[in-house]
Amino acid sequence: MKYLIFTLILITTYFPVKAQEVESNYTATFWSNNSIEKINDETLTHKLILEYLYGMREFSDDMIYMEIYRFISHKSQNKHTLVYYLNTFDDLLFQPTSKSRYVPFYELIANIYLKHSDISELYKKRLIYQLENINKNGQGTIATNFRYEHDGKINHLFDLKSPFTLVIFTNSESNNCINNYKAMSKSKDIERAIDKGYLKVLMIENSGKPTEYKNEKWIWGSDIDQLIEKDDLYYTPSLPSIYLLDKDKRIYFKDASLEKINGIFESL
Repeated sequence: MKYLIFTLILITTYFPVKAQEVESNYTATFWSNNSIEKINDETLTHKLILEYLYGMREFSDDMIYMEIYRFISHKSQNKHTLVYYLNTFDDLLFQPTSKSRYVPFYELIANIYLKHSDISELYKKRLIYQLENINKNGQGTIATNFRYEHDGKINHLFDLKSPFTLVIFTNSESNNCINNYKAMSKSKDIERAIDKGYLKVLMIENSGKPTEYKNEKWIWGSDIDQLIEKDDLYYTPSLPSIYLLDKDKRIYFKDASLEKINGIFESL
């Protein structure tokens, strides 16, 4: 699915959103087939919104932006429906437990909602808080340095020298994290990248308990500054939270899937 995010310049300089009708074949057709007022069935609403979002998978960046703008600016929208659909987008695209979670798309939607004249200050504060968290150590930025304990010694992220560094915030009491350990241990691409010196894997663990799935080729560091709990430096709404850094510690991928990481190293 394409779902590309736009530059901040585009998002912040576009005209303000107002409650007005904007013509669009895609969005207009969607709403001609689905009544915007019939929102008392949450399951049906989630299904329809997912279909709407999926239908834009081949659209250009500009088209996706405009269709979301048109969705929010639809003539039938009111303060009640706007909040309802904002919460729906939040549930589907932002919440860590959602199978359809895609934070860059939610970031785009949140920025458009912020400009809408009918969104209350309370909801705008929520959106600003979410966006601030999303933008912590964003893709393309230099990662924030941090401390961790390894083999009884205090180390720093920037002390690691490698073409790539895979930083994984994790908890060995979490089933999701244990499943991630198992999948990574089976990855020939990751193992080959480590063996050839292209990659170092840094596990930042906050459970304080050992795991039987501990891979000795990975660096296991204790989260001594409670990065995971505090969310001050890195936004880790769900674990494992995976960051791939380049040699300069620039964030190559954020919240990356294991499949995406494997794709980087499969040609080595």
